[in-house]
Amino acid sequence: MNILIKLLTFLKPVRRLTFSSVSNRVTTALLQFLILVILLGFLGGTIKTASDLTMIMRSSVVESLRVAIINILALLALLEVFRTVQSYLDYGRVKVTFIVDTVLIILLNEVISYWFQSGLLTKMAPLLITIGILLLVRIAAIRFHPHKETDL
Repeated sequence: MNILIKLLTFLKPVRRLTFSSVSNRVTTALLQFLILVILLGFLGGTIKTASDLTMIMRSSVVESLRVAIINILALLALLEVFRTVQSYLDYGRVKVTFIVDTVLIILLNEVISYWFQSGLLTKMAPLLITIGILLLVRIAAIRFHPHKETDL
């Protein structure tokens, strides 16, 4: 009888595979792969931005700085996507402020592109209105956050 009890205590209960546990593991693996892709893209974008600065020798300073600003804003958007994925892996949820920050950076990139191309306010007006609304959403998300700590 003692041998049977020792054998039963030795055998730990086998965890059942559920759809939820399998989907969580697959999601985590895919997001970790996405983080690797984002980091490689960030490295490549940094190298491209640095190499684009050599354009100063070949073209005007204004043109090269325009390209550098647009590239840097794209890298910042990629960094915000990285923060969003990392937040999901750490907390199991995505913070609204991270998503709004990502969209704001992308829209600012578009505004700067329009500004350098033509500078027409009529083309930028819808983007500026959208940016204003997103800023209000971001402020509301921070101000009315359900937890005591702030998500800046």
